[in-house]
Amino acid sequence: MIFPKLNKEGKPTISWSMINLFYQDSFEWWARYVIKKPFEANKWTDFGSKVGEALEHNNFDSFSNLEKVVLAKVERLDKFEEKVVLDLGDFEVVGFIDSASSDFSRIIDYKTGGKDKFHKYVEPDYLQMHIYSCAVRQMYGKAPESAEVHYITREGRDNLKVAYKSPVVIDMDITEELLDETEKVLRLAFEDMSNYYLQKNN
Repeated sequence: MIFPKLNKEGKPTISWSMINLFYQDSFEWWARYVIKKPFEANKWTDFGSKVGEALEHNNFDSFSNLEKVVLAKVERLDKFEEKVVLDLGDFEVVGFIDSASSDFSRIIDYKTGGKDKFHKYVEPDYLQMHIYSCAVRQMYGKAPESAEVHYITREGRDNLKVAYKSPVVIDMDITEELLDETEKVLRLAFEDMSNYYLQKNN
């Protein structure tokens, strides 16, 4: 199989971020995954990583007292940065769950963003948590009972910080029917990316 990203066994591998970028900007997708243009972090991605690492390690020393109050309200489960793989035959989908219960009955993804920007995580085309749920279903024989996005509001321009606002918890709809539909969407996305890659290579 000809594809720009392969695992160590030579199997095509995709991710939610790869799919998302492809449909947003196929030229940037080509630069990132084919030409291997290095990912350029920015203040927003750096801030998200800072918050994620603080939650994973339960260490908020680099935050102000008000920020610590907010971060202490963010629910943390038993496991962090758990790799999950969904094998769909011709390809696999890989992801990392921010936090999960020990039996994977609950999974959480942490997001940071501006005020009232959390609405995009309830849009029908946001499939990250559905993908993770499909992977858990395949790997452990049962889908999670709950998949949630915990949205942490940030504020500031040059010096970003956690806003003094309670985290927003967004429950994902992960019925079996929607998970089955998600796998169909993944197959179509892989086909679109494969065809684009082949066309650009010819």
